[in-house]
Amino acid sequence: MNMWSMWKQPCVEASQGMKSEENVGLRILQVAATSVTVEKLLLPLIDALLAQGHNVDIACANGKHADALITRNYNILIFPFKRALLSPSHALSFWQLFWHLKKTRYDVVHFHTPMVSLIGRIAAKLAGESVIIYTAHGFYFHDQMNQLLRGIIVLIEKILARWATDWLFLQSMEDMEIAKEKRFLIDETHMVWIGNGVNKDAFLAKYDIEGKRKEIGLKKNDKVIAFIGRIVKEKGIVELVEAFAEIKSSQPIAKLLVIGEALESDRDRSTYIKIQSFVKNAGMQNEVLFLGFRNDIPELLAASDIFALPSYREGMPRTIIEAMMSGKPVITSDIRGCREEVVNKETGFLVESRDVNSINKALGKLLSNEELVMEMGEKGRERALALYDEEIIINRQVSIYDTIKQSK
Repeated sequence: MNMWSMWKQPCVEASQGMKSEENVGLRILQVAATSVTVEKLLLPLIDALLAQGHNVDIACANGKHADALITRNYNILIFPFKRALLSPSHALSFWQLFWHLKKTRYDVVHFHTPMVSLIGRIAAKLAGESVIIYTAHGFYFHDQMNQLLRGIIVLIEKILARWATDWLFLQSMEDMEIAKEKRFLIDETHMVWIGNGVNKDAFLAKYDIEGKRKEIGLKKNDKVIAFIGRIVKEKGIVELVEAFAEIKSSQPIAKLLVIGEALESDRDRSTYIKIQSFVKNAGMQNEVLFLGFRNDIPELLAASDIFALPSYREGMPRTIIEAMMSGKPVITSDIRGCREEVVNKETGFLVESRDVNSINKALGKLLSNEELVMEMGEKGRERALALYDEEIIINRQVSIYDTIKQSK
């Protein structure tokens, strides 16, 4: 194969199970950098679109989650997408996506995740795609970023929105306000706040808490803090483990569940090793439990008392909503997205990002006051039920697809 044919080589089409020959609905391509994003975040929308008779292809990088999706008969198209800001794979991904779009001709191409949305929207625009949607799960720029770099990224977002985006979906209301202030789109009616949500039934269900605790090595009376996320520095996991170590002497029955791993696509592969080494050196192997990726998140949250996610930057974290829906108080950073979900001193505590002492104080207040844990957890659940029902979030998006179909 010569170099030019490699650039034009279409993606690997891994499954054909979800195609419909009648094509009664829109032909849609959902695009995300990783298969885990598709499986964990996008399937509710994809399932709703399929249920309405649309034909949905899914473009993502290869991985074990892609295999699971193929097994479930989703139509997966494999591309060499990377999440990193700088990667030689971006050029190959661009050209393969461009030629695929030229060949296939979708009615709607819907992008998720920052880098893929950047190169993908350019490819879709040049390929002449009909309608381009971008969901900003959280803008790449953030408050703690170098201001010059932040300004450059804001400008890029604005140019791409104006030139290569027909509809802009935003999960965070703060992102929505920024998009309006910066006039990312001339037609503000095409900037839609969709919010974020979870399947409430999964988190309201009754579980065998004692049995789950026993399964993962916890005792009935342990005070359990849960962290769920990628094990990378920007999630604040280092500061959380250090804060836990400081408070452990005064809270001997406290335990910390670290749920998640670093993804293959993460540039930060050292943090996981660093915190495991810290835990070992501090003699906390029985207090800090590394559970890896799990498919029983509702049960693990039910078996926990407190949820902590002290990230440096976030979009609109789904894990916080899951914890709130489970009736757990939340400790999280006072940053965009997180502060939209958590009401400080009512449903949890907003702490300073990168500040071990701030996290320590919040943990101490909750671990020493069971009544406060229950009160904040209940208020958090009430807030989640009112604002973060997944069905409402999906319906907002599906209604836009209905509008697009009617305009065809």
